[in-house]
Amino acid sequence: MKIIQTKDNTYFSDIITLYIETFSKGISQQDIDLTHLTKHIGLFISNGYTLLALEENKVIGVLLAYNLNYDQHFPKELFPAIDYGNSDYIGELMVKEGFRGKGIGKEMIKTCLELMQSFQTNDVYIRVWDQNIEALTLYKKMGFEPFTSIEQQKTNGNEVFTMTKIYLHKKLN
Repeated sequence: MKIIQTKDNTYFSDIITLYIETFSKGISQQDIDLTHLTKHIGLFISNGYTLLALEENKVIGVLLAYNLNYDQHFPKELFPAIDYGNSDYIGELMVKEGFRGKGIGKEMIKTCLELMQSFQTNDVYIRVWDQNIEALTLYKKMGFEPFTSIEQQKTNGNEVFTMTKIYLHKKLN
């Protein structure tokens, strides 16, 4: 397995496919608007960090991050003292089913944090569903601490449900 950083769209369809596989089944199953998703992923690729975990040139993991200012859900009005220009946000971390639990996510976060630190990022935030215990445990082990939370309305077919998302924070510099 190798981790690469990319700024082009070579793996764009692989990223979209992994996103859909990750969030369209199981307990986190939700409706996915392909037009919105395409814009969402494109923003990360053009304005942030895109890390890919590859096994035999196949995408098995994706980490997408960018400046915290791009996160439309972060409650900025509650935290005006944050230096948003020097704060980054890890918005997506996905590992292909069958490769989970093997340290790939941890290695991708570690690589991303090193990259962010080299660009003088002071603070990093990540958001996770409060029911995703594996991810919460990983982030806490990597030094992220709970910071605040938000609620998001999601749909699954005709059903609307609420997800509580926890923001975690890590100081870099």
